Amino acid sequence: AGRVISSDPNWRPHLWDDPAEAAPILRRLVAGCDLVKISDDELGPLTGASEVEAGARAVRGLGCALVVVTLGERGCYYDAPAGSGYLPGEKVKVVDTTGAGDAFMAGLLAELAPRLSESGGRPASSLGKAEIERACARGNHLGALVVTQMGATSGLPRARISSLPPGE
Repeated sequence: AGRVISSDPNWRPHLWDDPAEAAPILRRLVAGCDLVKISDDELGPLTGASEVEAGARAVRGLGCALVVVTLGERGCYYDAPAGSGYLPGEKVKVVDTTGAGDAFMAGLLAELAPRLSESGGRPASSLGKAEIERACARGNHLGALVVTQMGATSGLPRARISSLPPGE
């Protein structure tokens, strides 16, 4: 339908009666996505790979155009048709890691969404390396902000919506 589909599989083994059942289901989910954000500790159960680069390639091999692997305080790694690479994380005093991955994904999507919807919707596979790195840097920044405070949203910046009528 010309829409970009993204996912953060957020695999949690304790939520499954049999964690082995998760991998094939998550692989089908990922195969239907254009963009996937996954943490480094989720790569092994999903792909069997022990190295970040190999795991990201394996996820891309399932059919998605852009894979971003979050690495906690070390930043992230991306793999796309335009190339692959690491972006370092920001050095901050960590208070609580709750919501860091979600904040990363919010930053990534906030940066990419306008690029993927202009001109009738560019496919994620057309993103250039600079666009991907800018989006990953924004994700790293928001993830870093979130971990400096307690809770999943306390550290997030608040957007001002100027297009709303007064009082709404």
